[in-house]
Amino acid sequence: TWTEAGSWLPGDPNYLHADQHAFTYSTATDTLYVGNDGGFFKQLTANTWQEQNEGLADTQFYSATGHSGTTSSQNLVNGIAVTPIVAGAQDNGTVLYEGYASGAAPQPDDWISIFGGDGGMTQVDPADGNDVYGEYVDLQPFWSNTGGPNTQYFATEPSCSQSPGCNFIAPIVLVPNGTAPATEMLAGAAVLWLGSGVQTGNPTWTPINAAGMPAQSSSVSAIAIDPANTNSVWVGYDDGEVWHSTNTFSGTPTWTQSGAGTLAAAEARPGGGGDHGSIVGAQRQRGREQVQAAALGFRLQAAAEGAIGGAAAGEAPTRGSDAGVRQCCRRSDG
Repeated sequence: TWTEAGSWLPGDPNYLHADQHAFTYSTATDTLYVGNDGGFFKQLTANTWQEQNEGLADTQFYSATGHSGTTSSQNLVNGIAVTPIVAGAQDNGTVLYEGYASGAAPQPDDWISIFGGDGGMTQVDPADGNDVYGEYVDLQPFWSNTGGPNTQYFATEPSCSQSPGCNFIAPIVLVPNGTAPATEMLAGAAVLWLGSGVQTGNPTWTPINAAGMPAQSSSVSAIAIDPANTNSVWVGYDDGEVWHSTNTFSGTPTWTQSGAGTLAAAEARPGGGGDHGSIVGAQRQRGREQVQAAALGFRLQAAAEGAIGGAAAGEAPTRGSDAGVRQCCRRSDG
């Protein structure tokens, strides 16, 4: 006979973070300990649990994005505009670091939660730190125009309906707009989407794929934009293919596969082609790494030219801090 000893729903008296991974029992103290996506928990009674996470700085981030300097942010701490650093955490929501100051020591307790569930990819507008973007799973973007607080879903979302759909954590990338706030975003599903008017929270989404791109067989896993030439965009797919365009925002972009015949592409999908299939998983990571390597090259070049400056991220939030979002697994958790 099975009885629920812990509920993943925050507010329940027997709350225990979702997704259990490990159990251990102390015969000396007659105590059960549990490890899960929320960290480390101690059983107090048959139906009550206590977090043991203070100082445990092991939050797993999918993405972290910082702003290059203070702005006229509406998010103030002690009357000072915050330089936002936003990160999407695995099963611990999207968190905002409010403790950054140039040359100052990191403040691990200065993270706050701005969205629940699984965090995903994040973006901070390089021209305006008020405009902060993130996503929930399956390409459900959200935004804030107040420097992080008061996040809400976009009124319109890029579609994942076309097979094979979206990755659990799908890529989103703001299109740089010089010294003006960004108005466009690229988002990856089975097709590559261009969102116009993202700064309003109600963008229009247009597919900008071209013939030959693997829209019917593989999903976009990574996107990189050259900061020195925003029309130059690289796109990576789950099957390892990488595509490049030099006129991405022309209205009729031309795409060319990069490394065709050289970069390996998946030809088999063991285990039904899930995320953990050995070949598919390897190719998915390879496609992502290839595009991320291109993005890194862009950033290093820009940094060398003095074109960009990034805010140094503070330490990862400890699971015992406000960053420990205790919600999971459904859109309603936001």
